[in-house]
Amino acid sequence: MARILNFLRTYIGVVVLGLMLLAWGCYTLLTHSFGPERQGSLTAQLYDLDGAVVGETTVTFDGRMNWTLLSRDTPIYIGTFEIGAVPETGPGKYTEAPEVQIRWIDAYASEQLLRYYPFNLPSTDFGLQNLMLDAEMSEIAVTLEDGRVLATSEEWYQLYLEEHSYRLDRLAEERAT
Repeated sequence: MARILNFLRTYIGVVVLGLMLLAWGCYTLLTHSFGPERQGSLTAQLYDLDGAVVGETTVTFDGRMNWTLLSRDTPIYIGTFEIGAVPETGPGKYTEAPEVQIRWIDAYASEQLLRYYPFNLPSTDFGLQNLMLDAEMSEIAVTLEDGRVLATSEEWYQLYLEEHSYRLDRLAEERAT
């Protein structure tokens, strides 16, 4: 009888351990992020509220695209994303540029930008609004805090105006008063 009880304890222990390992493996597989690295730089024009080009800046990024099997339709870029015209996106008072998350939230070009300083201290003082960025990270358009629009091409500037003209009109009204 003791041999049978020992056998059952061992068998049940092995089965429980196997099930725990299987559950951990499935969880890891479903939540593990994977994706290609993204590095590069883009040259973008700065447009004032009247639509005139008033300057040029560079956008540089270094990170990776992340997907999980659970969120395969929602890619997330994690890494640095520096805009020359916005000092807060660069090293600033830190020795390195802060890490950001850019999460694609719909099927269009619009994205949500979440910014994190080193050590995951959240901040929202980076002055970027209504970010549009394609999934290949080759085209960008965004409104800066002072109302200027940054866009990599005239085509993206026009697309941006169509999507976000209400915001730009409100900025122009605020400046006029």
